[in-house]
Amino acid sequence: MMRDASRPFSRLTSVAYRRWILVILAAHQLRLRSVPLEPLIEQTKAVLIETLKLGSEAARWRADAPLLGAVPELDSLAVINVITALEDRFGIHIEDDEVSGDLFATLGTLTEFVDEKMHD
Repeated sequence: MMRDASRPFSRLTSVAYRRWILVILAAHQLRLRSVPLEPLIEQTKAVLIETLKLGSEAARWRADAPLLGAVPELDSLAVINVITALEDRFGIHIEDDEVSGDLFATLGTLTEFVDEKMHD
């Protein structure tokens, strides 16, 4: 029985092609992720300050600033208002099942979530 010599080559080419596509996609995502979050942190912070009517101390918050449990103004009703403000400001849609305490753990976790939603 004669083997088709081109068959293994076409399979190899197909696998190599798929791997190349995965490499390109990974590089694209890495490039998107390499964009600094600092401007987005400032914008997210501005939404919190405006929505919760926070004072000047909040303007000095960094990414590791704790939110839920540390900011008295951030109660359950305020979380809804913040989500609505984030959706309006960034043109994103946040599903109910995406909202959790982990999301509002720090300014950084909230900003990373917004960044992910903007790139969905």
